[in-house]
Amino acid sequence: MAKTWKDISYDRMVSRPRIERATWDAGDGKRQSVSYQKYANSPELKEYLHQDLVTGRYRHKRTRDRVIYDQKAGKFRTIRRPCFRDQIVHHLIILELQPYLMRHIIKHNIACIPKRGTEYGRKIIKSWTEMPKRETRWVLQGDVAKYYENASSEILMAFFRSRIRDRRVLDLIQVVVDTYTNGFVLGYYVSQWFGAIYLSSMDNMIKHDLRIKCYVRYVDNIVIATGTKAQAQRALLEIQKHLKALGLTLKCEGKECHRIYRWSEQPIDFIGYRTHRDGFQELRKSSYLRLIRSVRRVSRGGRCSLAQARSILSRRGMLLKTDCAALKLNIDAVIKQYRMRRIISNYDKQKNKQFAC
Repeated sequence: MAKTWKDISYDRMVSRPRIERATWDAGDGKRQSVSYQKYANSPELKEYLHQDLVTGRYRHKRTRDRVIYDQKAGKFRTIRRPCFRDQIVHHLIILELQPYLMRHIIKHNIACIPKRGTEYGRKIIKSWTEMPKRETRWVLQGDVAKYYENASSEILMAFFRSRIRDRRVLDLIQVVVDTYTNGFVLGYYVSQWFGAIYLSSMDNMIKHDLRIKCYVRYVDNIVIATGTKAQAQRALLEIQKHLKALGLTLKCEGKECHRIYRWSEQPIDFIGYRTHRDGFQELRKSSYLRLIRSVRRVSRGGRCSLAQARSILSRRGMLLKTDCAALKLNIDAVIKQYRMRRIISNYDKQKNKQFAC
């Protein structure tokens, strides 16, 4: 039987100090928004939320889905943005659960976790190049098909019921989960954590049962390096079996189809970087082309707009992590020529003056 999380307390989770902290956390990146200012400057609204949570009157508002085009992924995504009141509740839940969730999330799960991310994943892949080649000769790579859409809220709630004793905490999580339609909702803060914990059993199976050293997962993207092809094939079968029990499958067609290949013959293309077996890292082809095309548009036009400056400097941040020395020099020369940092600095100064007034 799984160990229960005995110290989780509903009263602590919905306390006034926690609501203050959750309000601040939910306002990260949107301090100037009307919704944040409304709650930050209104003790009455926070008190109403506190009373609704304490008495059990709280209900999650349903919001409309919005379809956006994810340029980086090259596909449309359906997202849902909850009202700020519900965002506070999402942060309250995670503030209470985070220490316990982190016990189940291994260090090789790098998405949506504080102090991890693409840079953390890049360093993990880079560290594999320093290992003996006989241990990392073959690579297994694959994506979970429609991970968020196909994840089961029933399986998720069964996980929480087996560990959380406080019935009121479970009821509040259920209130949020009941707003899910197909799988997990993109746009909810809690969905990031639920998505990380949903496949944690698979992560632990790969690391502890299969004893695979070189493993990393970014949301639905899995990369494994093994010494033999037989090890990679066995890992693939176990992953497929485990995913089937969770109502999921690996992609079996298209460019993201799962595959097993020799690292010496093909670099690992993962989270925006291509890592060769000798340790050389470069930008993914699509990222490289976007950067070059942006620079060429600026050069042809003879001037740089605010959007272009932000785009180029953002992509330069990824470029700095690679080993492409000549490309770095060329991009830095263009940035200096068109004074892109000055363009962004002047805009920020002007914007801060407007808010000060």
